[in-house]
Amino acid sequence: MARPGNEHPTDRELTILNVLWERGPSRLSAICGALRQGGSAAPSTVATMLKIMRQKGFVERVSSDKGVVWEARLTHEEAGSGMLETLMNRLFDGSARKVVLHLLEGGELSRKDREEIRRVLETTKKAKR
Repeated sequence: MARPGNEHPTDRELTILNVLWERGPSRLSAICGALRQGGSAAPSTVATMLKIMRQKGFVERVSSDKGVVWEARLTHEEAGSGMLETLMNRLFDGSARKVVLHLLEGGELSRKDREEIRRVLETTKKAKR
């Protein structure tokens, strides 16, 4: 019986997803190699994680000319949007305004980030006219 899908990937799952998002479909050995650069990654542990992630619908096991490869089914954008929405709802009463104000007032944004936000706001403002 398949495990019920978790709403969001765990930190360990995100680490594996980041490898797949950066490299595309990859063999287990390539995923382990990429993970070893940031610490330890036993193939049996990574294989178990991938099986769990497959049950959750985050990755897919595909036969290819390279043999069996793993590919992300969850996109970076989907993961980010879902996690941000949960954070916004849980900590900021569902208010995007409160999230942005928190970042602006907390000094968490670089000058470049502030300029980009300003540019997007101006573009959006002009489009609504």
